[in-house]
Amino acid sequence: MFRWCSISFFSTPNQLALMRAGPSGAVTARKRPSTCSSSVRRHGSTASSITSHPELGSAQPAKHMICVSAALAAEDFNNAGRRAYEAGWVHALRGQAAQVLACAQIAEVHWNNAQVGARERADVSRLRGIGHQLGGDFVAAIAVFREVVNIDRWLNRDSEDVATDLNTLAGAEYAAGDLDAAERDFREALRIARLLNYRQVISSSTGNLAGLALVRGNWTGAEALASEALAMAQGVGKRESIALNSHRLASALVRQGKKSEALPHANRAVGILTRLGSPSLARARATLAECESEQKDFEPQGLSPSTLPSPDS
Repeated sequence: MFRWCSISFFSTPNQLALMRAGPSGAVTARKRPSTCSSSVRRHGSTASSITSHPELGSAQPAKHMICVSAALAAEDFNNAGRRAYEAGWVHALRGQAAQVLACAQIAEVHWNNAQVGARERADVSRLRGIGHQLGGDFVAAIAVFREVVNIDRWLNRDSEDVATDLNTLAGAEYAAGDLDAAERDFREALRIARLLNYRQVISSSTGNLAGLALVRGNWTGAEALASEALAMAQGVGKRESIALNSHRLASALVRQGKKSEALPHANRAVGILTRLGSPSLARARATLAECESEQKDFEPQGLSPSTLPSPDS
């Protein structure tokens, strides 16, 4: 049925029946504990964000799906949903849109059986939005992310989840070319994050605004925002954010003729993104080449989003 997931875990008729058993069925969730525990509760907004998670950074989706099978055997639908959700995030890291959507569907089925709350429903919707975005369906991704933000706000109007998911929504709007909507939601995410001193989203939203400034040709504004975001990212210790903001800062500096200042930031971005195996590596290398070239002047118009790192989560 779900051929994209790493292994088939509906290996017996009993497991398939467990999947289909609804909340009103004879079997209830968490009848007995499963042997696989689940440690990850909430992730960043984009596929690349889980590179900083010690478990998922090197995880194999098959390991999570084996635990789904074990959880189903134990009639632990909550953990089965969680493990399918985590497998989806590993696929997201790898840019595998179809597998992400399949795992989101599996997680939703199991969590429906477990009668989970609004938080888990928002989580699985968010994963589905990531799958749509990876597949290039930005209209669907934006619709899903708006739904997730509405759930977040219903639970707590100014929370870390609202800030995180507004940042995610803005990233999809940016990818779709709606820069005004993206700026509005990046700024709202930043407002809430500052209110809560939520440093990760302060860093990512500030860096994303730097990216918007680069697209609009505001080199000095981009330099100031990227410098601020980089300092915050270094405090948080998230390597990918450090790399993305180093790349943005280098782009802003080189377009002001400050190649010697830009070069170490471009080198740093390439070094980190190489170690991470990031899809942003080719863009960072192009910026490094600009820093090392003999070209003295650049066109005054803003940069194409395709030359810049994707929005940070």
